[in-house]
Amino acid sequence: MAQYKRVLLKLSGESLMGDKQYGIDENRLDDYARQIKEVADMGVQVGIVIGGGNSGVEEAAYLATLGKKVVVIQDLPTLTADQKAQDILKSRPNVEFRFNSSVTKFLLDENGKMKGVEIKNKDGKTEDILGDGAFEYIGLIPVTDMVKDLGIANKFGYIEANDKMETKVPGIFSAGDVNVKQIRQVVTATADGAIAVQNALKYLDDLN
Repeated sequence: MAQYKRVLLKLSGESLMGDKQYGIDENRLDDYARQIKEVADMGVQVGIVIGGGNSGVEEAAYLATLGKKVVVIQDLPTLTADQKAQDILKSRPNVEFRFNSSVTKFLLDENGKMKGVEIKNKDGKTEDILGDGAFEYIGLIPVTDMVKDLGIANKFGYIEANDKMETKVPGIFSAGDVNVKQIRQVVTATADGAIAVQNALKYLDDLN
């Protein structure tokens, strides 16, 4: 089986700046370009993507341009990504889907390397899917244990706050990727922080 190296390309200010205080680190940028070329040169025979949200669907669409086949495994009856992302993925002729299915086991070859996954659908039927790499995009776990007893988080651990970043507990504000929100990026998190600070200051002023 072909070897596959997953490269996570983070085009954020921090990742491109490296150790510099300002500007883009040319060496860091060149390194990203080298890694991308390395992935393209290796090639992927079969890529397995676990998850049908935006991250999984976008990754699967990209993998489909590199490999012979991509199999998307989703534990729901449909994909949950944005419709545009779904349309792009479904237009790829080398993509297969397994809906209402969950991964129950990672399969290893005689050398201890992963060679695929075992999945089980809602009817209890199992299937082995062989592949060169498996990529999990099944969600994030917010670090919000410190507020779990306050009743301000949903069942997934994300904090529920309004547009002023106020939670339902007076005086407690929440900002960033731990909030229930559509987009989780650095720019939206910092904007949340600015909003939370202004409203927290107003809350303290009103107490006086």
